[in-house]
Amino acid sequence: MGDTHTIDNPAGDIAVSHGVLLNFQDTLFSFNASFEGIMQHMHTNAYYWDADKSNWVLKGVNVAEGFWPLQEPQRMRNGSWIMAGAYFGKKATIPAVAICKANDFRHWQVNKVPVFVNVWGECGVIINGPNVLLISRSSMNTPKFKGHSHPLAWVSLSKDYGQTWSALRPSNLPMAASKPYAGTLSNGQHYLIGTTTADAKNNRRPLTIAVSKPGENSFSKIYAIRGALHKGHKVESNAAASLAYPYAVEYKGALYVVYSNSGGRGGAKRASWNNNSAELAIIPIKELSAD
Repeated sequence: MGDTHTIDNPAGDIAVSHGVLLNFQDTLFSFNASFEGIMQHMHTNAYYWDADKSNWVLKGVNVAEGFWPLQEPQRMRNGSWIMAGAYFGKKATIPAVAICKANDFRHWQVNKVPVFVNVWGECGVIINGPNVLLISRSSMNTPKFKGHSHPLAWVSLSKDYGQTWSALRPSNLPMAASKPYAGTLSNGQHYLIGTTTADAKNNRRPLTIAVSKPGENSFSKIYAIRGALHKGHKVESNAAASLAYPYAVEYKGALYVVYSNSGGRGGAKRASWNNNSAELAIIPIKELSAD
């Protein structure tokens, strides 16, 4: 383990919260949500790691207005970058993407997904040329729909590199109301990490990964990454644990999945929110076959 470095610590009633990382041209960038009070005046700040001075440098304030980044920037075939996240509007928090056409990452255009029901806009995207699939979570009070599980994954499709989006609609995949993480493996398999079991209801357990066959657009198999209870002593084990907010990186034939574990801690008081531990699961890609 290396030293801990603070990305930013602004004065006053201003927060800089969790964000996403990007390694581009041997420079590490961090895009972080920043807001006043309790998520007021939301925006994204951009930082980069100065390797010579071993500290983080603010590159740009409010590079994406109203936007909380939730998936690392990905370069699309047209040369633009896309970053999935949530847009904090005056009336609702909805799924959105931020698009950047330059490599300085100072200016991002926020494109919002049309919504017709109340959802909480944490989302991820899967890119296939100009076609971009967005997968969003439900809210705690998203209405039920006849013939659909509840809660579930919501989807929207862009056919023009994230510029315009179809209206958000319910899928046939059950998914707890928690931030999803999606991507594509080097072998062409798409994947979705969250809690997607039919009997989980709205519990954030177990943590699962749904995978497609290489090149196919439908998820055809689901694996459990981790249950709330664990027989070993290396990680927290609690029947009421929430396993959530995953992030994943493929490296040398394995998918590295980091996520939070509440250990069963929780409550209504804000001081007890997000009192979580971080865990890492390493999954060999060969074990994620959808056959």
